[in-house]
Amino acid sequence: MKILLISPFNSFEKWNHGGLTFPQLALDIIKGLTPPEHQVKIVEEEFEDVNLDESCDLVGITCMTSTAPRAYYLAEEFRKRKKKVVLGGIHPSV
Repeated sequence: MKILLISPFNSFEKWNHGGLTFPQLALDIIKGLTPPEHQVKIVEEEFEDVNLDESCDLVGITCMTSTAPRAYYLAEEFRKRKKKVVLGGIHPSV
């Protein structure tokens, strides 16, 4: 199975204040816990663009409340392309 994990940028503007930016560790932990027969790709949208036509079987999107609008947009776009989508992170959990 090909799994795409995404950490979206803030929907109001692409956050780039010129300082240090650190990726979240949650997606790397999920990748590390995934059985090796599955391929996992992580996209940190702060650093690279999301390819909505990515070849994958499952899309996992993590989000906080500030990134939720962008996460919902990405989920909708992937679902339009017949991809299974799972949202995780603090926002959907609460």
